[in-house]
Amino acid sequence: MNLFVDDSVLEMMVTETNRNAHQVLGQKTLSPESRIGNWIDTDKNEMRLFLGLLIWMGLDRMPTLDADWRKSVIYSNSVASRTITRNRFQLLLRLWHFADNTAMEPTDKLHKIRDFANLLQQKFQSA
Repeated sequence: MNLFVDDSVLEMMVTETNRNAHQVLGQKTLSPESRIGNWIDTDKNEMRLFLGLLIWMGLDRMPTLDADWRKSVIYSNSVASRTITRNRFQLLLRLWHFADNTAMEPTDKLHKIRDFANLLQQKFQSA
């Protein structure tokens, strides 16, 4: 994974996810129960765990997202619960971002992923 998703890619994801979280926090009136209200900035290590868990979840298919954190013998998966809490995973998934929404060009349909795609293209070409 480090060949393509190196520190520069992780840093982009971390920066834009944190920025998106702060933008969402600033725009919305949140209920006291809202998980977003408890946002703590992510970092590269947590983003690595998040991405690794996304890959794992793609290989070990469960019927629902919550099933990965169930303690039932039927599901018998402790990878997710040992990696990150369900609430934190869902919050990161909700706020995961690759671009600044405030710098969006109305005519650019790829704005949300353009910089990320260009960065990955450079990684692929150099490999």
